[in-house]
Amino acid sequence: MQVFVPLDLTPDETAGYLKDLTEGTEESEHQWSFLAAEIAAIAAGVGVEQIKGDQLSEATFHFSHPLMEGCDREVVFVCSGNNDWRAQG
Repeated sequence: MQVFVPLDLTPDETAGYLKDLTEGTEESEHQWSFLAAEIAAIAAGVGVEQIKGDQLSEATFHFSHPLMEGCDREVVFVCSGNNDWRAQG
């Protein structure tokens, strides 16, 4: 989990995020499926309308959410060095 979460999260926030995704409730399963779908869409370029930023230190993806029709999303990734890209909190 440490290699995935935004760098600006505290240990308590990281633990809370993990709990939100894995507690086994219908809501956590819903959150996990949405997150996984967004990651897959960005990785494949599906629904990505635009990528802004220098793409060396920052990249902002503008895309249509793959599971929510009519929902436009924007996710910012920053590189902290050593090619370590993370979503911006």
